Amino acid sequence: SYLNVETEFVNSITYEIGAQIDRQILNEMFKMAIASNNVSIINAGNLTGIDGPSKTIALLARINYLANMIAMKTRRGGGNFIVASPRICSLLTMIGVTKYVAGGNGMPSIPNTAVGALQKVGLINDGQQLLLRDTYAAGDYVLIGYRGKQLGDTGIIYAPYVPIQITKALRPDSFTHELGARTRYGLVANPLDGGEFYHLAKIVDADKLIEGGAILVNNIGN
Repeated sequence: SYLNVETEFVNSITYEIGAQIDRQILNEMFKMAIASNNVSIINAGNLTGIDGPSKTIALLARINYLANMIAMKTRRGGGNFIVASPRICSLLTMIGVTKYVAGGNGMPSIPNTAVGALQKVGLINDGQQLLLRDTYAAGDYVLIGYRGKQLGDTGIIYAPYVPIQITKALRPDSFTHELGARTRYGLVANPLDGGEFYHLAKIVDADKLIEGGAILVNNIGN
């Protein structure tokens, strides 16, 4: 076998474009949640529990509560997807994750890939929410959102009208091969209170959630 440089370049370009679109959509979700005052701060140290794992269960209960608040505000459905920072994802997966099945249970459609700005982790809360890991997160947070089956049953509508197009070119002065990529899409907020489809919760003092796990590891090591 051999390495196809052109294929690798195309894969890299496609990945970067997809990652930038993911980041733009996620940033718009942040802005809409903040504009609608659907934000909260969860202090991990104040969660009920005697150790990290029990506090993580309390965190999951809080997330489930916020997901149901979305149902009350939108009158459509509870939050069925969660975007979280890597550390929060690792804590939530300790409780248990169900394998995600594309097209099942009315969950949002997410590509079955393990790379990208947003990575699918699995289903939590007995399969009620799809957990996504934000690999570029700068701090600990969870973003809870709802995405229905209808095209407009969401806070943000993403409408690509020109898919990713790869163009090859040859420079006449140096005969160097070049690759170009482009895409065109529309991104618009739902005019019917799109911000109510999301809730942003910042997690502070998240170290309190892993204290029990750290103690368990130390005991095993000794």
